[in-house]
Amino acid sequence: MNFMAATGFLNTVFSVYMWFKWLGNSLDDSTSFWFSWFFAVLTNGLLWIPLFVTWPAVFTAGSTTVNLMAFLSRLTLLGSYFFYWANLGFMYYTFYSDPAGSGSKFVTTSDATPYFAGYAGLSLFDSMMSFLFVGSIQEYADRRNKADALEEARQEAIKNAESGRGSGGSSPSGDNSSDEPVDNDDNIVVFKDEDDLYGFFAL
Repeated sequence: MNFMAATGFLNTVFSVYMWFKWLGNSLDDSTSFWFSWFFAVLTNGLLWIPLFVTWPAVFTAGSTTVNLMAFLSRLTLLGSYFFYWANLGFMYYTFYSDPAGSGSKFVTTSDATPYFAGYAGLSLFDSMMSFLFVGSIQEYADRRNKADALEEARQEAIKNAESGRGSGGSSPSGDNSSDEPVDNDDNIVVFKDEDDLYGFFAL
């Protein structure tokens, strides 16, 4: 999660910088060049900024936040499989194929190359991080969900055992008229496995 959050921070910086560099001062612009940057900022911002913002809460929050983090991580694969490369194709058209007709603000196509190469490099890096870590984040979320389910079942078993001690143990025939509750603690076994997950067996 830390690596994904760091990637989220990198994309947050990219989105904010490019917004003020190319978009913020010309919101009434309707050229293809403007939209090529708008879609790049929108893609990287939507896919990565929520992930970066959510990350600090993971260490103190419950499984709901972990599940949200896993969901946001999976969303980044949308960029890896399609959106980054669509943006690069749009940039190539506005930077190189038809810069004049697209309203390019670069003086020459050579001026566009560092920006194009930079976004291509960022897209490759983002894709690599998604492919490397999304699976492990989902696996961690699944373990947390399993742990919560087993802990809930354990608490329910303990509650039922305590309820049984309070209501059972007297004989209706009077031969065993003792009002002492039946101690059935031995009917519950609680264990802790190597994954730090709790479970129980009602024997």
